[in-house]
Amino acid sequence: MNGVPLWDDSNDTLSSSFFEIPEGKVGLLFGVGFVDEIARDTGSFVTPQAVCVHKVYLKADGIPQDVGCGGVLDFDKITVYPYVDEEVIHCGQPWQLTTCNNIGIIGVPGTYYLQLNGRGDGDEKPQVYLELHDISSVAPQELFFD
Repeated sequence: MNGVPLWDDSNDTLSSSFFEIPEGKVGLLFGVGFVDEIARDTGSFVTPQAVCVHKVYLKADGIPQDVGCGGVLDFDKITVYPYVDEEVIHCGQPWQLTTCNNIGIIGVPGTYYLQLNGRGDGDEKPQVYLELHDISSVAPQELFFD
């Protein structure tokens, strides 16, 4: 299965599209194009570029079916749903992809999006691809976010 990009060409924000991990599936995230350093605020603080996983809780009846492709939602086909979200943290560590760790698996069903911590000096933004796999074909445990 080919990965579905979570940032399309028209998305110029630091937040990806929402995506859904259905029951019985796992979501493999694979990131490319991360830069080693981004300047924060005045440029005095430098950090590696990263994307953090956010869990979304919809305040409605959930996401309607048949409104996307490959787990990525097409917001042109649905109305806006109120939601709350929170960065996913386990034992004090965020679920994130970076230059040092560009692959991870989400094994908890639900709705998610990715938040980029900033762009590179040349306005670089990485791309993250999502692949859905049957939970029975799970990869090594060390690839799961924990």
